[in-house]
Amino acid sequence: MTKVLNDRAMALYKYLLENHIAFLGDIMKDLDELYMRSLERTTEYNSTAYRQLRRDIEEINNSNAQHVVLPIKKSGKVYGYKLANTNKAILEKADNYHQRALRMLRKEYALRKKAKNNAQLRMTRDGVTVIRSVVDDNG
Repeated sequence: MTKVLNDRAMALYKYLLENHIAFLGDIMKDLDELYMRSLERTTEYNSTAYRQLRRDIEEINNSNAQHVVLPIKKSGKVYGYKLANTNKAILEKADNYHQRALRMLRKEYALRKKAKNNAQLRMTRDGVTVIRSVVDDNG
């Protein structure tokens, strides 16, 4: 865990403490001297400023800061950030990590099942049928 925030992350954290909820456009406009978004010509989410912002958010969340920064999402896209109290943030983050871990376990199970079948499955209209191997495992 990061103990001390860098200057840019500290300024972002103070900005979020003042506003509690901040949208991406507002952050880039109000903290333009830090992220220098006005100097870029790239698209909104594919810019150095937004990558730096995401890194700073991650640094704040990995630090010993009192509050945790959560994304505000709409249709799966992040369009802002909000401060949450520690209990709420821990529960939301824990649920997020739990769901991610379950997805990874399902993928692992499917891969192990495929490796175990050793390409002995055939898809048909009625479903999946198992084809027995002619050669035994013993040789």
